[in-house]
Amino acid sequence: PPGASIIPAALALGEAEGIDGKKLLEAVIAGYEASLRIGTAINPGHYLKGFHPTGTIATFGTTAAAAKILGLSPELTVHALGIAGSMASGINQYEIDGAVSKHVHPGNAAKNGIMAAMLARDGMTGPGEILEGRLGFFHCFADDVKEDIVTSGLGKDWHILRIYFKPYCSCRYVHYAIEATQKDLEQYPFTPENIESIVVRTHRNAKQGSDIPDYRSPLHARLSIQYGIASILVRGRAGIREYEEEAIADREVRRVSDLVKIEVDEEIQKVYPNPRSMIVEITDKRGNTASSRIDHAKGDAENPMSNEELFEKFRDVTGGIINGERAERIMAAAMSMENREEIGSFTEMLHIQ
Repeated sequence: PPGASIIPAALALGEAEGIDGKKLLEAVIAGYEASLRIGTAINPGHYLKGFHPTGTIATFGTTAAAAKILGLSPELTVHALGIAGSMASGINQYEIDGAVSKHVHPGNAAKNGIMAAMLARDGMTGPGEILEGRLGFFHCFADDVKEDIVTSGLGKDWHILRIYFKPYCSCRYVHYAIEATQKDLEQYPFTPENIESIVVRTHRNAKQGSDIPDYRSPLHARLSIQYGIASILVRGRAGIREYEEEAIADREVRRVSDLVKIEVDEEIQKVYPNPRSMIVEITDKRGNTASSRIDHAKGDAENPMSNEELFEKFRDVTGGIINGERAERIMAAAMSMENREEIGSFTEMLHIQ
């Protein structure tokens, strides 16, 4: 998700530049629009080639956000985005063995976006057709590109309004699997020891990125559809505590995860990415079967999380790091950001002590 790089970059640069809350929101929105439009234009092919959009595409988003904060002219913003194209990087090989290098990608995109905007401000030039040019980003990073998406409805049709939020601390594809499994359990009370088979039918992106039966680390487990399903069936939960080292070593969860097989469904593939559907079918040893399809997982614009659900997620992931009183102050401040005369006092609340 682009927010992992855009928001930290905007907070850091915004604090240094002494901006107010309204300017921060403008920068974040600009960053999201740039990332989402470029990402929608270039995917799913970009991802299927092995690139990690949080490292590649989000670099343009962080650059747009930084350009907004620095007050760059349109001409200088074009140069900044041109420079950013030479810094966009990140590949998904970490999915193979669970290496934590994935976490370098959003930080790298944040750093490079700020650097690209500053270099442009200070006189460096970048290619004007960095996306669509003969040797530009689209040519190098994907085979099938829908260029019109980048500018169609710009300033009127806001892609940021269609983003999703994650109720679980795992890859978004895993969320669909978790919810479908929960719905299967509503149909029939399967017990782990009696399950015969679990079949998942979905699109190629999910198959490529989250078909990970041999998960080896907490990061690997977060990416794994098999682990997410097994955690729900064995424990009834898939929260942040279920993705710690001790939890992923659970032998019963591993046994159940080995029952999961993932297939590409060509009908689902035809309509991807809207929706990003997934079907989970569970069969037990007595022949009882349940099958559920999820088209819009919790957190999608079509199935949104409430503010209170978002607050509860924040409390969950920051528990033990930020005390409860400070967490409540951070959330209250974030919800009224547009009225803040400066963001320095807000970023100070985020410091880990």
